[in-house]
Amino acid sequence: MKIHAFVVSWKGQHDNAAHIAAAIDKDVEALTIVFSDPDPTLAPRASCQLVRTDNALYWGDKFSTCLKHIDMDAGTDVMLVIHADCRSEDWARMVQRCRQSMGTYSQFGVWAPLVEGAGISLGLTQTMPSEDSLSLVSYVEGLVFAVTMPVIQRMKKYDYSRNKFGWGIDWAICAFVFTHNMLAVVDRSVRVMHPAGRGYDSSPAREQMAVFNQQMKPQEKVYFAIASSYIRLKRQGQAGAN
Repeated sequence: MKIHAFVVSWKGQHDNAAHIAAAIDKDVEALTIVFSDPDPTLAPRASCQLVRTDNALYWGDKFSTCLKHIDMDAGTDVMLVIHADCRSEDWARMVQRCRQSMGTYSQFGVWAPLVEGAGISLGLTQTMPSEDSLSLVSYVEGLVFAVTMPVIQRMKKYDYSRNKFGWGIDWAICAFVFTHNMLAVVDRSVRVMHPAGRGYDSSPAREQMAVFNQQMKPQEKVYFAIASSYIRLKRQGQAGAN
C-alpha cells in the first residue's frame, strides 16, 4: 500500500508542520506540506515537497491543492491529511495504524484517529464499536483523516472555488463512502489533540457549505440529510440528559 501524506500548514503552524513531516517521513511513500503565509519569505523548514497556496484562502483551496498534487500514475492507494495545529505523542504509530487498518479492511473508505477537540465528538458519530478499537462512524471530521483512491477520484470532481473555508468537504467524503458500499472508521487506539475554536466567522463558512453541498449526487444528499439529523438528535438527547 502506498500512502501520500499531506500536512496542511499556515501562519504560526510551520514549525509543527515540519515536526509532523519529520515524524512520518519514513512511514509514507510520498510527503507534501501544503501551506500559506502572509510573508512570502516564510515556509516550513522541511526536506519534503513544499507547495505554497494563496494566503487569502483557507481549507477549501488547500484540500483542492492536495488533490491536484497526488500523482495518479504513481500507484498511490491512500491520501492521508494532517492539519498542522493537531498534536500527537506518536505520529509514526498513527500512520502505521492507518496502513494496517486500511490494508486489512478493503471496505474502509475513510479512516481517522480519535481526535480529541473535534467539533463533533465520537459519542455523537459512533454507530458501532468493535473489539479491535475501530469504531464504525457516520461522520469523520476533516482534521486528520485518510481516504482511498475511489474517494479521491470522487472528490476531484468537486468545485472548491466558492468554498473558501472548506466546510462540507468531510460530509461530501462520508456521503460518497456510504453510498458506495464503503465504511468510515475511527481508530480509538491512536489519539490526536486539536485545539478548540477557529480563527474566522462561522456564518459565511456555513453559507458556502450549503452551496458546496449542492454538488452532491441525489443519494449523497439523502445520506447527508439522514446522518446530520442523526447526529443532531444524539446531541439533543445528550443535552437533555444533562
